[in-house]
Amino acid sequence: MTFTLFWISCMVLSALLASAKKETVWVWVVISLFIGPLGLLILFFVPAKVKRSEKQILQINPPRDLKAELTAIKVQVDNLYIKLGELEKLIDTGAPVKPVPRVTPESSFFSPLIPEQKTPVPLSVPKTDIEFKLGRYWLNHIGIVVFTLGMGFLITYTFRSLEAWAKIGFGYAVSVFLFSLGAKLERREKLIRFGRVLLGGAWALVYFTTFAMYHFDASRVLNSQGIDLLLLALVSAGMIAHSLKYRSQELSGVALFIGYITAVIGDVNCFTLTVCAMLALTALILMYKMQWIKLIFIGIILTFGSHLLWVLKHIYFSRVDTGYFGVQEVYFFINTGFLFLYWLLFTAGIHCIRCKDDSVKNSLASANFLNSVLFFFMAYPKIAFSYPGYKFTFVCVLGIAYLALSFWEDWKKNKKLYISNTIIAVFLLTLAVPLKFITYHTTVIWLIELPFLLLTGLIFDRKVFRYLSMGLSALIFLKFLTHDYSSSGTAIIFGYRTGWNVLLSCAGFTAMSWGYYLYHSVRTVTVLEKIEISLRNIFSVFAAVYCASWLVLLAEPEWATFLLSLEIILFMALGYLFRDACLRFCAFALSMAVSFRSIFVDKPGYFYPVTQWFLIGWIITVLYAAYFVLRSVDISTRLRPAERTIKNILFYSTTCLFVYVVHEYTRTTWISLTLGAAGLCLFTAGFLSKDKFFRIGGFVVFTVTAARVFFIDLSGLPIIYKFVSFILLGIVFLGVSFVYNKSSIKSEHDTITQK
Repeated sequence: MTFTLFWISCMVLSALLASAKKETVWVWVVISLFIGPLGLLILFFVPAKVKRSEKQILQINPPRDLKAELTAIKVQVDNLYIKLGELEKLIDTGAPVKPVPRVTPESSFFSPLIPEQKTPVPLSVPKTDIEFKLGRYWLNHIGIVVFTLGMGFLITYTFRSLEAWAKIGFGYAVSVFLFSLGAKLERREKLIRFGRVLLGGAWALVYFTTFAMYHFDASRVLNSQGIDLLLLALVSAGMIAHSLKYRSQELSGVALFIGYITAVIGDVNCFTLTVCAMLALTALILMYKMQWIKLIFIGIILTFGSHLLWVLKHIYFSRVDTGYFGVQEVYFFINTGFLFLYWLLFTAGIHCIRCKDDSVKNSLASANFLNSVLFFFMAYPKIAFSYPGYKFTFVCVLGIAYLALSFWEDWKKNKKLYISNTIIAVFLLTLAVPLKFITYHTTVIWLIELPFLLLTGLIFDRKVFRYLSMGLSALIFLKFLTHDYSSSGTAIIFGYRTGWNVLLSCAGFTAMSWGYYLYHSVRTVTVLEKIEISLRNIFSVFAAVYCASWLVLLAEPEWATFLLSLEIILFMALGYLFRDACLRFCAFALSMAVSFRSIFVDKPGYFYPVTQWFLIGWIITVLYAAYFVLRSVDISTRLRPAERTIKNILFYSTTCLFVYVVHEYTRTTWISLTLGAAGLCLFTAGFLSKDKFFRIGGFVVFTVTAARVFFIDLSGLPIIYKFVSFILLGIVFLGVSFVYNKSSIKSEHDTITQK
């Protein structure tokens, strides 16, 4: 259930992030449905799109004035005629010729009719109507695919009066007709795309007919798989040569699509694997030679899609030779053999292409992600079911392979593929850990892995490793909250028995502290992006939570609040020394947690009165000390408005807690007197530190005290407590008033009057 919620959360975050980056939301939701957190991580590195207004588009591609361009051309021609006349006179007379003024658009014959246009501007391509696209491009593709499949079913159908050779001959005859018609239409400018689609269908039908010569009983004319494979290889070679000649992706795409359908329409066996691999190799050759990056996406989707939608359904109904293996083992080897060969071919093709265009590099990185995701999520379930003992080996070896590719691309200075391979490698190696170890050991190994990832990113200035360390820290934190914190397992460390939750809390605090230290001490990285400066604060936040969890789990319930107050001192001191606002915010959050715990969790009777009052006084002192730290920072460096608000909240919440504990832990007869003493303490601190907030806090406490005296004590206390409390409180009130009258603290009105 936890894993499902985590997966759904990744989908929701992907949708929100895609919307913020102006990406297609439903596409990223579908991607995250299959790859979960990896999709969210990929989307994080995708640059945000900037939506231009119509005015900006017109500034980039303003409308083109063809008449003005024609005028400019005529002016240039007139100037050429003038220069030729000068040269002829110079040759005939040998005397210098007075230069003739050049023709300008104003002096041209056409100038009264056409306005001046000094600089020609590029023509913006008008948007094509959706109806035009469907009718001109999509219907012919769909039509040729449907027609070719119909011909294929005709060839494979059993007719009593039509022999196998007649069917094969008929298939080739129709192919020749499509070739001739496509070549004829392709010469016409308006029908060039339509003609090339017919040529692609012709090649697909040739491939289908050749395939049917052995693999279908109704049209079998060959008895050798080797000959049929040789003929198919020749057809593939012809398809490649023809595509290279015409340089048409339409022709190649249609032919490959129908070729894949042909390969899996019959029995699925090792020969089908060879044929599909040959088609994938054809797509890679075309992509490599022609730099058709879109073709690799077509190849990946068709290859893995046909495997998922057709091969998996028919592989168990196909006739296979078992040999030394069982039937299920043969099915497993065929299935994984298909997928591994596809993955290997496309991975090699993606990493062999070299280009300088950033858009092409981005497309190759995306294709690399697509290839790895489809291969992993189609191969891993089969391995986990048939050979569960090899799950860890499969994932780990695959991660190491991508890590090696990452180093290779880093050496080749291909940043996009380097980032792509690094993300995949870290994801796989991190995923491999829980497949080998129990859940507690997994968390420990991930915590050990985290500082090394961050250190690698800092030393070698590799941003991808730093972001991956942040993502891993978030994953570990989520696992800790949902599973590890509430675990009841025990571990033995150096002969001492402790709970796994205590151990993991301590390890998490150590790892996050190392992360914070590395980010703030290593000087290799000189410039960090603004988003990275903000995100690195997760180490300090997670460290605070891990430390608080560790202290709560380690101590007895009555001492937990005291230990949390020590953590407040630690984080507030570090925030003051390092001038780190995030550490100070963590201390403030801990202060709120301590106040909440003091009110709703801690109860009177935990300790003896002396110890109890010592702890209460300690907690109040720590909270006010945190306020004074924020105040001193505000005086020296000027806090941001948000942190100044936090400072005020901290003071008021501590004062409320002060009043509450006095009311809760003091005997009824002494509450008013104790409140008066508390107010006197606040006034004293306010006068000594010249802090207005403490003096206002003293007034608030005195107001509460006076209200209690008149509405509760006057009628409820015994006579002895009445005169003692009233006399002492009166002395306190008069004393504070005397100090106010004698002190140099002046009101704002007095200051203005003196000026």
